[in-house]
Amino acid sequence: MITGSVRFLRELQRLGCRMFLASGTDDGDVKEEARFLGVYDCFELVKGAPAGSFGCSKELVMRRLLESAGPNAHMTVFGDGRVEIALARRFGATAVGIASDEARRRGIDEHKRARLEAAGADAIFGDFTETDRLVRLVMEGIRHD
Repeated sequence: MITGSVRFLRELQRLGCRMFLASGTDDGDVKEEARFLGVYDCFELVKGAPAGSFGCSKELVMRRLLESAGPNAHMTVFGDGRVEIALARRFGATAVGIASDEARRRGIDEHKRARLEAAGADAIFGDFTETDRLVRLVMEGIRHD
Protein backbone atom coordinates (compact mmCIF):
# COMPACT_ATOMS: atom_id res chain seq x y z
CA MET A 1 0.00 0.00 0.00
CA ILE A 2 1.11 3.53 -0.66
CA THR A 3 2.42 5.24 2.47
CA GLY A 4 -0.26 7.07 4.45
CA SER A 5 -3.22 5.72 2.47
CA VAL A 6 -4.98 3.95 5.36
CA ARG A 7 -4.61 6.94 7.68
CA PHE A 8 -5.98 9.22 4.97
CA LEU A 9 -8.98 6.97 4.25
CA ARG A 10 -9.77 6.65 7.96
CA GLU A 11 -9.66 10.43 8.37
CA LEU A 12 -12.08 10.93 5.48
CA GLN A 13 -14.31 8.24 6.97
CA ARG A 14 -14.21 9.99 10.37
CA LEU A 15 -15.27 13.23 8.67
CA GLY A 16 -18.27 11.51 7.07
CA CYS A 17 -17.13 11.64 3.45
CA ARG A 18 -18.91 9.34 1.06
CA MET A 19 -16.23 7.25 -0.62
CA PHE A 20 -16.40 4.93 -3.60
CA LEU A 21 -13.75 2.62 -5.01
CA ALA A 22 -13.96 1.96 -8.75
CA SER A 23 -11.41 -0.09 -10.64
CA GLY A 24 -10.88 -1.68 -14.02
CA THR A 25 -9.67 -4.81 -12.21
CA ASP A 26 -12.17 -7.71 -12.02
CA ASP A 27 -14.88 -6.99 -9.44
CA GLY A 28 -14.19 -10.03 -7.24
CA ASP A 29 -10.47 -9.27 -7.13
CA VAL A 30 -11.03 -5.60 -6.20
CA LYS A 31 -13.33 -6.58 -3.33
CA GLU A 32 -10.97 -9.30 -2.12
CA GLU A 33 -7.99 -6.92 -2.17
CA ALA A 34 -9.89 -4.17 -0.33
CA ARG A 35 -10.87 -6.68 2.38
CA PHE A 36 -7.34 -8.08 2.61
CA LEU A 37 -5.88 -4.57 2.97
CA GLY A 38 -8.43 -3.70 5.65
CA VAL A 39 -10.07 -0.78 3.82
CA TYR A 40 -13.26 -2.31 2.41
CA ASP A 41 -15.36 -0.74 5.16
CA CYS A 42 -14.14 2.76 4.21
CA PHE A 43 -16.15 2.69 1.01
CA GLU A 44 -19.88 2.98 0.42
CA LEU A 45 -19.36 1.02 -2.79
CA VAL A 46 -16.49 -1.12 -4.06
CA LYS A 47 -16.88 -1.91 -7.75
CA GLY A 48 -14.67 -3.49 -10.34
CA ALA A 49 -15.16 -4.69 -13.88
CA PRO A 50 -17.37 -7.69 -14.55
CA ALA A 51 -15.19 -10.83 -14.48
CA GLY A 52 -13.51 -11.40 -17.82
CA SER A 53 -14.76 -8.08 -19.21
CA PHE A 54 -12.53 -5.86 -21.29
CA GLY A 55 -14.97 -2.96 -21.60
CA CYS A 56 -15.53 -1.43 -18.17
CA SER A 57 -16.21 2.27 -18.59
CA LYS A 58 -14.78 4.61 -15.94
CA GLU A 59 -16.74 7.38 -17.62
CA LEU A 60 -20.02 5.59 -17.00
CA VAL A 61 -19.15 4.93 -13.35
CA MET A 62 -18.24 8.58 -12.71
CA ARG A 63 -21.33 9.86 -14.49
CA ARG A 64 -23.61 7.59 -12.44
CA LEU A 65 -21.96 8.62 -9.16
CA LEU A 66 -22.31 12.32 -9.94
CA GLU A 67 -25.91 11.95 -11.11
CA SER A 68 -26.92 10.00 -8.02
CA ALA A 69 -25.22 12.52 -5.71
CA GLY A 70 -27.36 15.45 -6.85
CA PRO A 71 -26.83 18.85 -8.47
CA ASN A 72 -24.78 20.50 -5.69
CA ALA A 73 -22.52 17.53 -5.04
CA HIS A 74 -18.80 17.73 -5.50
CA MET A 75 -16.53 14.85 -6.30
CA THR A 76 -12.80 14.51 -5.78
CA VAL A 77 -11.19 11.81 -7.88
CA PHE A 78 -7.87 10.24 -6.90
CA GLY A 79 -6.12 8.31 -9.61
CA ASP A 80 -2.79 7.31 -11.07
CA GLY A 81 -3.94 7.16 -14.67
CA ARG A 82 -4.60 9.72 -17.36
CA VAL A 83 -8.09 8.41 -18.07
CA GLU A 84 -9.61 9.01 -14.63
CA ILE A 85 -7.86 12.38 -14.27
CA ALA A 86 -9.13 13.61 -17.64
CA LEU A 87 -12.63 12.29 -16.90
CA ALA A 88 -12.66 13.96 -13.48
CA ARG A 89 -11.89 17.29 -15.13
CA ARG A 90 -14.53 16.73 -17.80
CA PHE A 91 -17.17 16.15 -15.09
CA GLY A 92 -16.13 19.17 -13.02
CA ALA A 93 -14.54 17.16 -10.22
CA THR A 94 -11.30 17.93 -8.45
CA ALA A 95 -8.65 15.70 -10.03
CA VAL A 96 -5.86 14.55 -7.71
CA GLY A 97 -3.08 12.60 -9.39
CA ILE A 98 -1.17 10.00 -7.43
CA ALA A 99 2.23 9.70 -9.13
CA SER A 100 3.65 7.22 -6.66
CA ASP A 101 6.99 5.49 -6.79
CA GLU A 102 5.48 2.03 -6.41
CA ALA A 103 8.76 0.30 -5.59
CA ARG A 104 9.36 2.54 -2.55
CA ARG A 105 5.60 3.02 -1.85
CA ARG A 106 6.22 6.75 -1.33
CA GLY A 107 7.51 9.74 -3.20
CA ILE A 108 6.92 10.85 -6.76
CA ASP A 109 7.66 9.03 -9.98
CA GLU A 110 8.54 11.88 -12.37
CA HIS A 111 7.34 10.01 -15.47
CA LYS A 112 3.90 9.51 -13.89
CA ARG A 113 3.84 13.13 -12.74
CA ALA A 114 4.34 14.34 -16.32
CA ARG A 115 1.50 12.14 -17.61
CA LEU A 116 -0.87 13.29 -14.85
CA GLU A 117 0.01 16.96 -15.41
CA ALA A 118 -0.69 16.54 -19.13
CA ALA A 119 -4.07 14.98 -18.26
CA GLY A 120 -4.99 18.09 -16.22
CA ALA A 121 -4.52 17.05 -12.59
CA ASP A 122 -5.35 19.85 -10.16
CA ALA A 123 -2.77 18.54 -7.69
CA ILE A 124 -0.22 15.73 -7.69
CA PHE A 125 1.08 13.74 -4.75
CA GLY A 126 3.44 10.80 -4.54
CA ASP A 127 1.79 9.32 -1.45
CA PHE A 128 -0.75 10.13 1.26
CA THR A 129 1.57 11.45 3.96
CA GLU A 130 0.28 15.03 3.63
CA THR A 131 -3.04 14.06 5.20
CA ASP A 132 -4.09 17.58 6.24
CA ARG A 133 -3.46 19.03 2.79
CA LEU A 134 -5.24 16.13 1.08
CA VAL A 135 -8.24 16.42 3.40
CA ARG A 136 -8.49 20.14 2.61
CA LEU A 137 -8.55 19.32 -1.12
CA VAL A 138 -11.40 16.89 -0.57
CA MET A 139 -13.39 19.16 1.74
CA GLU A 140 -12.90 22.39 -0.21
CA GLY A 141 -12.43 20.99 -3.69
CA ILE A 142 -11.78 22.85 -6.89
CA ARG A 143 -14.89 23.35 -9.00
CA HIS A 144 -14.62 23.05 -12.80
CA ASP A 145 -18.04 24.13 -14.02
